[in-house]
Amino acid sequence: MRKITHILLAGFSLFCINSCDKYKDVPFYEENQLPVISGIADAVGNEAIDSVTIGQMIKIGGQYFNLIDTVKINNVEVPMSKITRLRDALYFSMPRIPRSSANNLILKSKLGEKVFPINVKYPPFGITGILNEYSPRGQELIILGESMDLYATVGVSKVIFSNSESGVSAENTVTYVSQNKLKVIVPDNAPDKATVTFYSTEAGNRVCPVKYRDCEFLIENLEIGGQATRYPEWVVPNTTYPLPLNPLPTEGERYSHINKISTTAGTTLNFIGNYNVTIPSTYYDNGELYDLKFEILTVQPIKYRIAVSVNWGTTWIPLGPSTQSTDSTLWFTTNKQWQTYSIPMATWKNKTGEKKMRVWNTLPANVLYDVCFDNFRIQQKAK
Repeated sequence: MRKITHILLAGFSLFCINSCDKYKDVPFYEENQLPVISGIADAVGNEAIDSVTIGQMIKIGGQYFNLIDTVKINNVEVPMSKITRLRDALYFSMPRIPRSSANNLILKSKLGEKVFPINVKYPPFGITGILNEYSPRGQELIILGESMDLYATVGVSKVIFSNSESGVSAENTVTYVSQNKLKVIVPDNAPDKATVTFYSTEAGNRVCPVKYRDCEFLIENLEIGGQATRYPEWVVPNTTYPLPLNPLPTEGERYSHINKISTTAGTTLNFIGNYNVTIPSTYYDNGELYDLKFEILTVQPIKYRIAVSVNWGTTWIPLGPSTQSTDSTLWFTTNKQWQTYSIPMATWKNKTGEKKMRVWNTLPANVLYDVCFDNFRIQQKAK
């Protein structure tokens, strides 16, 4: 029985050698064909489509896709690792590509390339606000929005700062673009309360809903001769933080830099407070129309709350977790850069308490605070 088995195996091996040798030059797939594209479909519904939206999962139908080594939309390559490739279909997500008057799907193999025109739909471009509304002139302003990378071009697109009341207008070109932000250096002659307008030949004008350095009612700017805080020991420059200041002020020459580690729990410490200015009741009665705004920079994340109030502490909003936490995802941080923080004045609508501002905390033990504040103000909500 064992002898018969050996004979059968030997015969099978001989058959395989002869067969494989006979067909070794005949490929499993045809290797002499350029890819053929028959159409594009939505990958989920598997329905033919005549246009593709950025981010949409699509199916490219056709033949000989097994030979493809490069897939591009215009000049943007789709990594093969992100493509499901079958002999007669390609599945991938439509990449973010710059706007163009003509768009092409390009499939390449060692035999050449196939170009297939496609219609691309772009999501709408929008501006939602400014990260650092009081950025100093000559410094970087960060404008926030949606789909910015599909419309703005570094060194080409412009941002215009204009004040119709003063008649002053200034502009500069965009220095950085991503999906949700663009950056521009604020011109030296940019006016206060300037309307910020993005302009590009592709998108036309887009007006930012908030203005550059806008202020309707100033509560505290920490400048001598301005609205002075009741707690000047934190105002820099001082002996702990002499000139030149780092970070630079957002306005004027001063700001508050709180650097404190508590040793005894339960002590209430005031960081900033302006009791010399009473905030008019109209900003409370019509609180849905206004925001309390200020600039903040965290040198270290806020690991346990700092309280902000404009009715002398009766009702307050926390920066950072309301209870002491070691969870870094709950900490408040600006990553060591100035940014504008906004709290709706409706927070204090119909609340009791004297209408005066205070930033304070009842300290826990052994928690470090290292944070800067500037320009407490009230202004109308973005429209």
